[in-house]
Amino acid sequence: DPNEPSLYFLILHWFLSLTGVSEATARLPSAIGSVAGLVLVYWLGRRLCPHTAVGRSAAVLLALAPIDLWYAQEARMHGLVATAGLILAVGLFLEEWWATLLIVGGLAGGLHLDHTMWPVAILLLSGWMVHWFHRGRRVRSLLRVVAGTTAAWFLYRPVWAQAVDVYDRLNTVPFFKNVRSFLGLESLTVVPLPAALLAFASVCVAVAGVLWVTSHHSSQRRWIGYAVSSGFIAATAFVAIPRFYGLKQILVGAWPFFTLLATWAMVSIDQQPTRGFARQGAAGSALVLAITVSLCAVLFTFSTPRADWRGVAAHLGSHASPRSVVVLDPPWNDLAFGYYRPGQSVVKGPIASLDSFATGNQDINEACLIAQRFGSRPPTSPTEAWLDGNFELVSSKLFSRLELRCYRILPVK
Repeated sequence: DPNEPSLYFLILHWFLSLTGVSEATARLPSAIGSVAGLVLVYWLGRRLCPHTAVGRSAAVLLALAPIDLWYAQEARMHGLVATAGLILAVGLFLEEWWATLLIVGGLAGGLHLDHTMWPVAILLLSGWMVHWFHRGRRVRSLLRVVAGTTAAWFLYRPVWAQAVDVYDRLNTVPFFKNVRSFLGLESLTVVPLPAALLAFASVCVAVAGVLWVTSHHSSQRRWIGYAVSSGFIAATAFVAIPRFYGLKQILVGAWPFFTLLATWAMVSIDQQPTRGFARQGAAGSALVLAITVSLCAVLFTFSTPRADWRGVAAHLGSHASPRSVVVLDPPWNDLAFGYYRPGQSVVKGPIASLDSFATGNQDINEACLIAQRFGSRPPTSPTEAWLDGNFELVSSKLFSRLELRCYRILPVK
């Protein structure tokens, strides 16, 4: 995958060499990382909020998080970024010199897994800076973190050139198009990226500082607790919606820390620390509500069928004309499709790229569009509308949330 660093694929290669190749074993590294994340979240909760229920409650909420469960089953690297972030967090908050190795391993490993580790690392380092500032500002701790992050940067440098290329390609992703439009940027290249990361870090530091100050005032802590826990419950329901995959690939890496923050907020609603899992009172009610919403979101998530790329690929292999071409829009679907049909002739949207085989290519007589279906009526993309208006639809077949629509190519109207 040219959009990703190589560490995950190396891990997958070594793992399948030991266990044998199957879908279950291909998904197992992500599942193992997710289970390890529960242990690390529990430890962080106990470390940062001793004598409270934050550790065990956060572990329960993370175990029921739809976004974490989803990516724990994916043969992709996004769930492992969360595990790398947790290793980095343990290294930051464990005041031992040997924990510097955890900083190096968590940060460098996460960056070699996926570029979404950047916002996760900024989030964690910003929170640690506020914690360090208010807890004595010990030079030894600062030197340890600086040494660990510097070493991680030097380990990351071999893939920096690839990262620059990936950031250039982000201009084609709808989510980042909207971000560019909101910020008034012509392009999201490596030039404005440091400024964007610095702005994100500043916001994280400011939010962490506000949370730290308000956490020491009982009246303010109660309202902050209600606001944060309500936001977490709403976000848990949101991630069950089967859309916004680009955004969720970023969110999953930081979700364990959102869970920790939300659990702290729920426990902070009460004026005194709670030792039970869900004691009587506002904190217990908030935790019960969060668990209930998480369970409902999990049921909704896994009752929603996944996109059946295997079924589409198998049908094309047995029924498609030798003179057919596959049309993919959005274009990044070629990663999923290419896994099952490597070497298949593919045309990617947008619409302008379709004219070539519509007007001058005599070797192609059929175009098969793989359309995404989320309950809306077709056409669901400009490319599909263009095909409907210019070619004759000869067959359509539904594969869960995908529909394969094959058109006989006729002269353009």
